[in-house]
Amino acid sequence: CTALISLDIGANNKIRQAGAQAIAANCKALLSLSIGGGNEIAAAGVAAIAKRCNAMTALSIGKSNSLGETGAKAIAEHCQGLVSLRIGEYNDIGDEGVRAIAENCKALTSLGVGYDVYFSEHWFVPIAENCTALTSLAVGDGNKLQANGAEAIAAQCTALQSLSFGSYNNIGEAGATAVAQGCKGLTSLDIGDKNNIGEAGLKAIAENCLALTFLKIGGWNNIGEAGARAIAEHCEALTCLSIGYENNIGESGARALAENCTRLTSLSILDKIGGAGIQAVMEHCTALSSLCLSPLGGSGRQWQTR
Repeated sequence: CTALISLDIGANNKIRQAGAQAIAANCKALLSLSIGGGNEIAAAGVAAIAKRCNAMTALSIGKSNSLGETGAKAIAEHCQGLVSLRIGEYNDIGDEGVRAIAENCKALTSLGVGYDVYFSEHWFVPIAENCTALTSLAVGDGNKLQANGAEAIAAQCTALQSLSFGSYNNIGEAGATAVAQGCKGLTSLDIGDKNNIGEAGLKAIAENCLALTFLKIGGWNNIGEAGARAIAEHCEALTCLSIGYENNIGESGARALAENCTRLTSLSILDKIGGAGIQAVMEHCTALSSLCLSPLGGSGRQWQTR
């Protein structure tokens, strides 16, 4: 299959280094390659592919493939035409791997890094400064992004349309506010659990990101009733909204959302909103095709159609 331009290998096929090297030797015309998690290709396998399949524009390496700094550097140095790159979970690419991607893959428009790839706040600065063409960015859980990383993204990646911050990245109110003010063209925003954006952070997002059609706020972000009201007042274009546990929006916040976000087709609220909040949703959100409510903060009750 030497004429292949697109190849997708699923997870846990264990193609290992030998398989990766065979792809590299015979599929040099590849433009798009996806290798699922657990295939054990390791840095040597990735490096072989990068060197010989250097015309690729899209590359995805799934979780636990032992990419490492060496593999990341090989991708960056040989595949400088990449516009889409995804690095799955547990592929710790290290400081040098991140630096190489930032300095060489400046054509990227889409970048995704999974859980524990260790894109820290320090290393998001060069990514943001060099990959300014990004329109889509997804940062997995636990990458230690912090407010500084979010602020760097906001300052440089102003063309972003889709942005996802995984849980435990602790961007805080300052990071959320910076993103809101710098990335006003966002249509999709996902902020995972425990990012501590608070009421002020969400209000800034609602007041500045008026084009949002998809908004997900994970649990324990403490957005409060004021945050919910800000969404209701400003985010008129929303069609999909999700609010996680322990955000304290209350009955009043839920009622404000229900009465104002009338274009919603998908709604999930895992926060405690009480009977009045549930009633307001049922009365006003008549366009919903998917609904999940958890009035007691439990597992929630789901309706797929209404």
